[in-house]
Amino acid sequence: RPKRSTNFVNTTNEYQESDLFHPDCYFVCPEDEKTSISIDNIRALKNDCLYKTSLKGKGKVGILYPAELMQPKAADSLLKFLEEPPDETLLILITESIHKLPKTIISRMQIHNIKIPSIEETISWLKNEDTGRDWQKIIALFGSSPLLINELGYEFLTEKIKKISIDLDSLVLKKSKPSEIAANWTKEDLDTMLKILYVWISSLITVSLVKEIDEVKYVPSSFKKFIGVKLNYELCFNYLNEIANIR
Repeated sequence: RPKRSTNFVNTTNEYQESDLFHPDCYFVCPEDEKTSISIDNIRALKNDCLYKTSLKGKGKVGILYPAELMQPKAADSLLKFLEEPPDETLLILITESIHKLPKTIISRMQIHNIKIPSIEETISWLKNEDTGRDWQKIIALFGSSPLLINELGYEFLTEKIKKISIDLDSLVLKKSKPSEIAANWTKEDLDTMLKILYVWISSLITVSLVKEIDEVKYVPSSFKKFIGVKLNYELCFNYLNEIANIR
């Protein structure tokens, strides 16, 4: 099968089918429809890559992402490898929550903090990849994540933003029932939809607390009616917590 041209992958299968694939590099992440990295995933990493002879003769590389999603038994299995790693082997753990990793693993790793690119750097890079686009709204929602934004694509993201904006306006104006919106969203990319909703609710909380109107310039028009209105913060944070749990 031809390799898929990409600069960002989410699953092991995507990696193996992309032009990023290298026979001496093994990528580990939660399997499809799974939310954690199991001990079987770590065993496969060790047996299929780290403990094998390099096919290209230049060492072996294992990558875990997100590393904080390792199950306890998976972390224990990885720890045994870290205690006596073979020569010419590099193991990379990528995490946005290092405090969630076991201290025994952290103590055996070198830590490199990678700075998130600025908004200006993100816009500049995206314009080099795809000129003539207005990336401001997308970056406001998805943050400075140029690889992810570029992989999902401008058309896909703007379509989802428009879709959720129309649905929420309809809901706030009582033109649609919550059950109808929920039924429609089951047919969509739910994680992306919930990500947008999470950011919009966070923006409403921010503008209510610090009175920065710019924070809500990209929210649906119906949301702007809540600017200046005292919010039920407990309810808003409960919404955010529920969204985070679902995602």
